[in-house]
Amino acid sequence: MILVRFLVPGMTSGQYDALAGPLEASMTSARGFVAHAAGLQPNGDWEVTEFWESSEAWESFSRDVFMPKVGEMGGLPERGA
Repeated sequence: MILVRFLVPGMTSGQYDALAGPLEASMTSARGFVAHAAGLQPNGDWEVTEFWESSEAWESFSRDVFMPKVGEMGGLPERGA
């Protein structure tokens, strides 16, 4: 099992919802997905934490589903953007 954790500086709850909403069904049904949690941190960063059964499962989801969706959105926000 692996833990995937990343911070997205400057992301708003609306931006998170726009990304996470369409991905939820794909993520929760993805081979190897275990759990997902996310929230706004006191410093303004959006923190995402996920558990996956293997790095291969995460990499497959990231490559085939997550990154294409991020691309559709024009990328992740920059701090202060």
